[in-house]
Amino acid sequence: MVAPSTLEVTRVFGTNAPYSTLSSERRFFEPTRNDVAHSLINEYEVDTVAHEGVTVMAGDVTKQIMLSGGELGKVAGGVFRRDFQYLEEHNRQLQRAGKPMFCLPPSVGHTALDWLLFSAVQERVGGNEVSPFSSDPLEPVATTGLLAPNDIVVKCGRTTGNSWGRVSGFVVQCWGDGMVTNEIGVIGDWVGYLGLMGDLGSAVLIEGEGGECRAGGLLVGMNKHGTFNTITPMGLLVDSMADELGGEWEWLPSV
Repeated sequence: MVAPSTLEVTRVFGTNAPYSTLSSERRFFEPTRNDVAHSLINEYEVDTVAHEGVTVMAGDVTKQIMLSGGELGKVAGGVFRRDFQYLEEHNRQLQRAGKPMFCLPPSVGHTALDWLLFSAVQERVGGNEVSPFSSDPLEPVATTGLLAPNDIVVKCGRTTGNSWGRVSGFVVQCWGDGMVTNEIGVIGDWVGYLGLMGDLGSAVLIEGEGGECRAGGLLVGMNKHGTFNTITPMGLLVDSMADELGGEWEWLPSV
């Protein structure tokens, strides 16, 4: 399994390379773009490809290359289904915890479930540590937490970093093939969006009663401008992994 940033970083490299000393076209030289291009080619692995790569100069020869983050790990298992009954059980968990519950219709529909689990290459693992709620030093994500209506959440994404939102309630989502599911929705707060393209799969965090950081879920969907988003609760993901792969599963604060 290669890093998911392969196509993204190659695209960024491709937009900067024509203005660098690596270019075979030499449109014109821009120092800032030259620095970006050289930084990327030094940071990522370089593979020569026959097509769909970025054309660069290698001595007197031109070649097409693609940048890759290298091996990320080995896939252990995964699930993609849109017929999962979940939100009623989530409401029961909220009730037991004394938290506000979602307003569900008498016959709530299905919820989507989409995850991929892999064993990561250890030198590429940084640990479950973030600083989402303040500028304080990094702290561990202690455990999972329940998403409840009106909760403030923080998304830690690859593209837009930290951004905030508010849990709005369950939503009805229509997929491209016409399938309709019921998901937990979050409205983007402060900057107007929770996530943008490239942020899907990001961790969504909530603050525990003691101020500790908890994993609330994963960002799995958004509208065009990221102002409305759908979240899969982290507890559901952990339970599903145990069902699919066997054994007992728990969230660890660090690795």
